[in-house]
Amino acid sequence: MATKSGSKGKGSRKAVLGIVGGTTLTLAGERLFHGKRKILALISYMVLSPQENVSREFLAGLLWSDVSDTQAGDSLRQLFVELRRVFRQSDFPLLTIYKDTVTTNRELVETDIDVIFQHLSEGKVTKLLASKASLSADILYGFDDLSSNFSQWLFDFRAAFHDRLMRGLQDGYQSEKFSATSRQQMAEIAIGLDAVHEESHRFAMHLAASNGDIGTALQVYKKLYDALDEELGMEPSAKTQALVVKIKTGYFDGTHSFESPGPGIISKSTAHAHPLAPGIPTVAVLPFTTLGPDPVPRYFSMGILEDTVCQLATLREPRVISSNSTRNIDGNESDANAKLIAMGANYFVCGSINKSGDNYHLSVQLSDIKSGIVEWAKVYDTTGDKLFEVQNEIARSISQKLVPSLRLAELRRTDSSRAENLTAYHLTLRGRDLAFRLERDTYDEAGDLLRLACQKDPRFAPTFVALADWYSVKLGQGWSLDAAQDQMLLEK
Repeated sequence: MATKSGSKGKGSRKAVLGIVGGTTLTLAGERLFHGKRKILALISYMVLSPQENVSREFLAGLLWSDVSDTQAGDSLRQLFVELRRVFRQSDFPLLTIYKDTVTTNRELVETDIDVIFQHLSEGKVTKLLASKASLSADILYGFDDLSSNFSQWLFDFRAAFHDRLMRGLQDGYQSEKFSATSRQQMAEIAIGLDAVHEESHRFAMHLAASNGDIGTALQVYKKLYDALDEELGMEPSAKTQALVVKIKTGYFDGTHSFESPGPGIISKSTAHAHPLAPGIPTVAVLPFTTLGPDPVPRYFSMGILEDTVCQLATLREPRVISSNSTRNIDGNESDANAKLIAMGANYFVCGSINKSGDNYHLSVQLSDIKSGIVEWAKVYDTTGDKLFEVQNEIARSISQKLVPSLRLAELRRTDSSRAENLTAYHLTLRGRDLAFRLERDTYDEAGDLLRLACQKDPRFAPTFVALADWYSVKLGQGWSLDAAQDQMLLEK
């Protein structure tokens, strides 16, 4: 026999079912079934399930799967007694209980996740969504232990909700009818919910770079790179790395046109973008020349050029000139240096490939364009059957070895300069160098240099990382004269 519906129930009042965090059912400001987990679990399932009519037998098995069928049936009947009593007193027929089935009157209830999706469709973000770092894990929080069957259903529902939420956020930040601020917020939330979701990261990178904030764009990439490496043991996709290359090689600095990376991505701002922190050295990579009587495939030398540029472009420093600009420069030409200087390069990478039979001998060097001093050099040997395998390895090795060599070269070049005349980049190099020596007499000077670098360029993130390390070591070494103050500055 079905419960009877009161006239005030339908159409006049709507309950709110909160399922994120603490589970609650509220009607006209009054909480119903407070603290009664089984009843709230049943109501939540009925409201969230795609089926409006559910058999009583199924509900008994869902909520009491760890006891006998007889015990489960008895427990369900007792639960229905309480449901009928409260719904009759409230004149609110949310559930209609029949002999064999239970039906949900869904027009009488709204959930907090309904509100989230409604706001997303309007380009808005609710406070609940903005405040939760892991929203799906908080759905029906604390209900996992009700029964094994309910736990499995809850696990599946959370996964489906997460996928639906990510699609909703993706649709939102791709929609050009919403404001840039809203789209950025949606992308940031998507990144927070899924640290390895590449499309969200690409959008955030593109948006930051379009607004001239190259540093933030590269920080977003670094977080994605680290998350993919830690969680999946893989690198970002070719599409993501291609975007990083464009960011690092000037497509957002107002001097190059830029093709949108996909539908829904914000177009490049017409305002001139801010460059990377001044003082960071710029490197040009030249095509490798071939030596010896045996011909070397051009695709191999061009492949090393492209891969090396891509590897360098994923790093915060140095800047790297696009391979499209250097692929036709011959390092042996008399005007090669003038061309590179005109491009803004401070250093260049060049090399040679010597083929003898099936063996390949490669030499690589990093040189200062103006002084001609070779700052670093390396020799590689490989065979023809491993040519493609070693190509990326060589490029990766070059990029890993170049940065320390560049830093040492820049330190030597500015060693005699006064601190106030240095850029934030060079101040950071000098400060880190002094700090790494771990000498008490010069350690405070390192901190002064890093603080000056922060003042000169508040957006140059490596300086703040170095300064945080400086405070941490200072406290650990017992060199602080005011430990409480330094601890506060470290946490700041």
